[in-house]
This record gives sequence, C-alpha cells and structure tokens, in this order.
Amino acid sequence: MVTEEDSEVSGLPSKIFYSKLDTDKKVYNHLKSPAWYLYVKNHEINKLSIFSALLQAFYYVTFYGIRDSIFNSECWNYLYFWVGLKALDELGESAFVQVMPVVNVVRSAIDPNEEYNDMFKITKDHFRDLKEIYDYFQNYGSINARIGPHNNDCTLAFKQYVEKGYNTYNAMKGKCSGNHTDDHCKIFHRFVSKYEMENVKKLTCNGTKVTQPQDRMDYTVDVQDSRRQLPSREGQSYDGSLTHGGLPSSPGSTNAMSIALPLLGTFSMFFICFKFSPLGSWLYNEMFKKKNIRNYEQEEEQEILENPCAYPHTHFQENAHYIAYHSGKINENI
Repeated sequence: MVTEEDSEVSGLPSKIFYSKLDTDKKVYNHLKSPAWYLYVKNHEINKLSIFSALLQAFYYVTFYGIRDSIFNSECWNYLYFWVGLKALDELGESAFVQVMPVVNVVRSAIDPNEEYNDMFKITKDHFRDLKEIYDYFQNYGSINARIGPHNNDCTLAFKQYVEKGYNTYNAMKGKCSGNHTDDHCKIFHRFVSKYEMENVKKLTCNGTKVTQPQDRMDYTVDVQDSRRQLPSREGQSYDGSLTHGGLPSSPGSTNAMSIALPLLGTFSMFFICFKFSPLGSWLYNEMFKKKNIRNYEQEEEQEILENPCAYPHTHFQENAHYIAYHSGKINENI
C-alpha cells in the first residue's frame, strides 16, 4: 500500500494519517492488551496475508490515534477507509466482507458512538467513492490554501488528484439529491453536513509544475561542498588534508595568506549569517526539531505505560457477550 507519490499529494492531511498506518513499526507487546485483543487474534482473519498489518493499525489507533491532537476526531474514519481499501486492493471483495465487521468490533470496543454503524453496511460498490469524497473533504482546506486564487501553480499529479476528488463528490451529490434512505447517501449527506461542504467550489490548477525530488539532495551536496572549503581549528581542512601549523604548506607566506584570508572571510560571513539572519534561526530550529519530537514521543510512551487504559471503553462491557476480554499482557509478537 505504500507507494511513491507526488510530494504535493503526499503532504495532504489524509495522506499523512494513512502514511502513519502504513509505516508504523512500534512494538506494543509490552502494553496491556486492549479489550478487543483476543477477539481479533482468534478471528479467522488471522489467516489473511494482511493480518499483521491490520493488527498493527488497530494497535496504533487504539494507543496513539485517539491521542493525536490533529487526527484524533477522525482516526476511526481513517482506520475504516484504510483497512477497507487495503483489503480490496490486496485481496479482493471476499476479504473486504470478512475484515470490515472486525474493524467495527475494534471501534466499538473503544468508541461506542453509533454514528459509525451505518458505515459498515456499505458494499464495495460505494466504498471507494465514499473514501474519495471523505478524503477530499478532509483535504479541502489544505487544497484551497495551496491553489486558491493567488496561487494556481501545481504538479500534474496534484491537479489530477484534486479534480478526481471533486468529480466523485459532484457525481454522488447528484445521485443522492433527495435520497436520504440508501446507506451510502445517508453517509454522504452526513459528511456534507458534518464538514460543512454544502457549497464546495471546484478547485483546479495548471498542473505544469515539475516535481524535483533531487532538490533536497542538491542542497545537501552544496552545503557539504561549502563546508569542505572551511578550515578547521586543528588545521585540518574538510577534505581531510593536514597542514603544517594550521595553514596550507606553500613556498611563501604570501601564498599562505592569500588562501587563509579569503577562507577566514568566508567563515566569518557564514557565522554572521547563522547568528543574526532568519536562515540561522531556521537552521537552529531544524537542528532541534527532531530532538523535541523524540522527547515528546518518549514522554507519550511513558504516559501510556503508566496508564494504558486511558482510552474510553466503559460501554464495551455491555457488548462483552460477543468479544472476549483479556486483561493480561500481550505475549505474542506482532
């Protein structure tokens, strides 16, 4: 399911959360078993080739998705569409029919909101269209900001993605006009109302922008090349060559000075730019961004360890007659 995408498309909100489900590698077997654990582990879907990926996604949403400050209110919808598409694309309709009720059990164990129930009545015929419309609604704000009236430049892949989403929305809008009885139309109207999409504008862009994934690599090479030209404190240049007394060896002091002074000037300019310019602030923030993110994740992990049942599941006991509860720790590896 993980494919290389246009960078403008992959930066949209729905793509970011689906990417979290695609790439999550966290280990959860040291955490207390969720209420749904034994039911899912012993379900016949454990024979499917995608079972490990599904189980990992269930864990992620249970322990992290509902705590995500950006995506927590939508994590179950994202899980629903991610699982459904994965089952259809990789195994076909039979797997879709088999897997989706399990997703509903996982969801109801954590969030008993009945709003989601009708989504599990949808057949594959309407599933893909609803997913495309849901994603379009989630991404609409970002798309509008990206290609609004003041910026019509975009890549071809982004243009096609945006126009396809709108066309799918517009087609279902016409088919479901006045229809509030069919399940897929009820869901469509609920999405329109919930996300305030009654007056969606058709957004488009020129599609002429060329994506250049090598730009970041080129920037890195340029920085490395410039660093090689700077002298080190120990008299070793960045190309690894040692010099005598911290200066390059030369027939005379004039040549040495002609080399050292320009380099010293370059170094001084670099220091001033780093210290006093917006570029310096940006570089500083980038240097510490990963460290801050890592510290945050460690704190979050510790909080989950101290209180693994922070997610709500009080209503789950009412439906416990069809799901076994396991209060021990997860011994199996994912």
